[in-house]
Amino acid sequence: VPDLALRSGLPGGFDLVKLDIEGAEREVFSGDIAWTAQTTTIAVELHDWLIPGSELPVLRALPASQWTVRKVGEYS
Repeated sequence: VPDLALRSGLPGGFDLVKLDIEGAEREVFSGDIAWTAQTTTIAVELHDWLIPGSELPVLRALPASQWTVRKVGEYS
């Protein structure tokens, strides 16, 4: 995500990041997550049902003390 911000010319961050990455949540949220501090809204389609354990890094990276976490959908 940081590389995308630099390539897009948005080094100041994003208003909205929507991630539907089919189970790669662990890889994205276990790495450099500094970009989350410069993002207003993050929507993630979680795939824990497909790849068990992929949801936990997201929840750790986006603690409820700093974010409003809502689970919505058929698997919530």
